[in-house]
Parts: sequence; C-alpha cells; structure tokens
Amino acid sequence: MPSSDLAIPFLGYKSHVSIDRGYRFIRKWKTTHAAASNSARLREGLLDKTNTASGVLADTAYRSKVNEDFMEKQGFVSKVHRKKTASQTDATAYPEIQCRKVCDPISC
Repeated sequence: MPSSDLAIPFLGYKSHVSIDRGYRFIRKWKTTHAAASNSARLREGLLDKTNTASGVLADTAYRSKVNEDFMEKQGFVSKVHRKKTASQTDATAYPEIQCRKVCDPISC
C-alpha cells in the first residue's frame, strides 16, 4: 500500500472571509500566504458597506490603530477582539465583552 506522506512540501495559507450576518453567506474572501500580516487585509476590500450589519467581528490579529481608524471613517462598528494584557493568564480576560461580540445576544 502506498504511503500517505506528501511528496511535495506543503506551504501554509490563510483565508480571510467576509460573511453576511443576516444570511450567513460568504460575500468576499482573500487567500494569502501564511506569513502575511492579517491586519492589512481589512483595508483591502474585505469590508462591504452593503452588508446587512455594520459591526465587524474579527480575531485579535486584525486589531490595530490603523484598522480602528479605517473602520470608524468608513462607518463600521469595530467589534474586533481585544488582546489580553501580560498580567492576564486565561481566556476570561474580557468575558462580557467577548461574549457580546461573538455570541448570539439571546444566548449571552
């Protein structure tokens, strides 16, 4: 039986996806190599004013002063997760904020 190991080295990729909140359809996406910075992707056309919601939910890697200013100028509401400080040791650093940003309002 042939080995299942890959003969060609696998290089990492990242997918950046914009999803319609109301209908849960993928509206826009961008694929980059794994070493590319996440923060610049928001400003490269992923955000869409015709989307059904103005809130932008994203991982902490997308949080930067430049992105926050960009979203504010474009009329988006930033709900990008916050990075925890060095003194915080677990994922419960901002439990009420993270829940409000990610969870369905009914379940929080």
